[in-house]
Amino acid sequence: MSNIKPWEIIQELESDNSRLFKEGVIEKNINDLTFQEGLSMCLDALITFGVKQVPKSDHDGAGLNWSVFKQSALLLINREKTGHAARDEIIELMNKATLEEWNDWYRRILIKDLRCGVSEKTVNNVAKKMDIKFRVPVFACMLSHDGTKHPKKIKGNCLIEYKYDGVRVIAITKNNNTTLYSRNGKIFSNFPHIEEALSKPEFNNMVFDGEVMSDDFQSLMKQVHRKTNAKTEDAYLALFDILPLNEFNNGKSKLTTIERKKDLENSGYFKEDHKLTIPKYPEKIGILTSATGSVIHDIIHRIEDRFSLTHLEVYPIPVQGKKTHSEIIEYLDLIEKSTPKPDLIIFARGGGSLEEMMPFNEPELIKRVYDLKIPSISAIGHETDYTLLDLVCDLRAPTPTAAAELSVPDKSEILKDLKNFQIDFLFNIKQKISLPEKIILNFSSSMNFLSSKIYETENTLSNYISNNLESIKENLNNLKIIVNENYMKITEYSPKQKIEITQNKIASLTKNNQIFIKNKINSIHQNIFLLKRIIQSSSVEKNLKKGYSIL
Repeated sequence: MSNIKPWEIIQELESDNSRLFKEGVIEKNINDLTFQEGLSMCLDALITFGVKQVPKSDHDGAGLNWSVFKQSALLLINREKTGHAARDEIIELMNKATLEEWNDWYRRILIKDLRCGVSEKTVNNVAKKMDIKFRVPVFACMLSHDGTKHPKKIKGNCLIEYKYDGVRVIAITKNNNTTLYSRNGKIFSNFPHIEEALSKPEFNNMVFDGEVMSDDFQSLMKQVHRKTNAKTEDAYLALFDILPLNEFNNGKSKLTTIERKKDLENSGYFKEDHKLTIPKYPEKIGILTSATGSVIHDIIHRIEDRFSLTHLEVYPIPVQGKKTHSEIIEYLDLIEKSTPKPDLIIFARGGGSLEEMMPFNEPELIKRVYDLKIPSISAIGHETDYTLLDLVCDLRAPTPTAAAELSVPDKSEILKDLKNFQIDFLFNIKQKISLPEKIILNFSSSMNFLSSKIYETENTLSNYISNNLESIKENLNNLKIIVNENYMKITEYSPKQKIEITQNKIASLTKNNQIFIKNKINSIHQNIFLLKRIIQSSSVEKNLKKGYSIL
């Protein structure tokens, strides 16, 4: 295995335009796993990073490890980082990488262009020669062929497709984000309105095959690959096939072409739950049909006969030709911006050939009618004629005359309904009047009864009060006297008063006892004093001092 760095391999591949030289360089380095992973990221058309501009580096960083770049790249591939977050992630990677690493390797992977004259076909040819398993997935789609050049293949029942004059586009939706590819796997970035229309959860992991169309093919081709200021607002996707992403990757669908056609019908444009209710009494009807011929006169006369109060607005359109569907779309845009808007729209034309009916099968017209916010009736051709417009409109009429009858009620039926309504109304009014009348009468009699009862009660109370008032006063006075007497008794024999008397007696006794004891002590003191004097006067010592002696 070579020790050469991946960006050095790219530089070597750039040095010589010879196919054999490039195959030789790839053969020397194809077993390098980092080189293999980088080739797959860059050359696999289904791997996208969701970024349109990746800046070049003008300075050397410390160096960017492949595992770090791969981790960040997966965040971009899975759309875990988008917008400003993706931009910041790329700038951070650029600042880490050296000048050569970034400009000659990592940046070229992110812009999906190695710029060294190497394609997935070249890489796969080398891998096949070396008999190794590594392959870069090849992006391809089935192309149309002129039936006159393959007469042997056109036998039995055949499904004939119209060849659209547009730009072949494969649209792939993953993680609510749609990427548009050319037939060779190059990314188209000039149709953001188509990308937005398909970037819905219900379309995740689906592949849409079709052609981007415009009224002016030459102008469209000038805008397809413009890098700035591309004017593609009028472009639309004419879809003719749809299949799951895993079947696209496998290169084979489980369903036949006819079964996939049914899937297209199930995409939602013809669902009944999306259809609007036709108004019963429209005030204004817009009629899109030819200004000449019997169709418009039949519709106007039939509506005026049935319900002349409805105002009719005729929008003259071509009913056959290349630009028929575009003019109808322009009128629909005008109608939805008008004030007041019609309550109902009728699309009508007489019978004709299949080719003359084709404008009413155009996908752009079907999408516009699907988005229409005004109820619509289709009346295209005869009863046996069917177009996609019949399926997407809110109601199909077998003929223009039938459309007129379905759009407005019959005035004779309305008069009958009004007469029946008048009879029912009068009956209901009588019923509604008679019931309240009974209630009022019952209420009146109830009020009289209540009034008399109230009067009787009032008299009874008045008599009772006058008869018993004096007795009540006397009883109250007696009660007052009893209360006063009891109060005096309570006051006289109050425990508090007795306690106070007892406390006074105790205080008096205490004082008297103190005086008595004090007097008693004084008396004892005096006696002791006298006895002391007698003893002293009678003592032996005192008598000896007087001249007495003891013998």
